[in-house]
Amino acid sequence: MDKKIVGKQIKKARTEKNLSQEELAQKIGVSRMMISRYEISSSDVPIEKLQKISKVLEKPISYFFGEEPKHDSQQVWKEAQKYLELLKQKVGGDILLSPKEMLVFSLGPNANTEQAVNEAKTIMKNWYIANKLEDSTHKTFEEWWENVKKEN
Repeated sequence: MDKKIVGKQIKKARTEKNLSQEELAQKIGVSRMMISRYEISSSDVPIEKLQKISKVLEKPISYFFGEEPKHDSQQVWKEAQKYLELLKQKVGGDILLSPKEMLVFSLGPNANTEQAVNEAKTIMKNWYIANKLEDSTHKTFEEWWENVKKEN
C-alpha cells in the first residue's frame, strides 16, 4: 500500500466531509495523533482501519489508492439498485441475471454500458471484498459478477 497516496486521500476525503482529525479519530477508534500520522504518511493504515475510514468518509476503498470514482458511477449504481427491486417485484423472487446483466438492463439501450459496467464493477468488487461475501456466496467476485454456476 502506498502510504503517501493513502494519507493524501484520507486527508482530502476528511476535509470534504468537514471532519476534524479528532472527529474522524473518535469515529474509527484511534487517537487524533494516529490520524495525523496516517495523513502525513508516517504510519501504515491497517486494512481494518482503512475499512472504517472508508465507511465513515463514504468512499470506496479504491479511492484511498488514488482511484477517483466518477460522480455518475454512484448514481448509476443507485439506479441499478432501483431497477433490481422493480425487477424482483415483477419476477416475484429469485432473479437468474448476473449483477452485470442487471446493471446493463437497468441502463437502457442508449447508455454507455461499457463505461458504466466498468465503474460499477470496481465499486462492487470493493464492496464484495469489504463485506467478505465470498464466505456466504461461495463464489469469487468474478464468479458472482458473471453469475457463474459452481458445480459441487
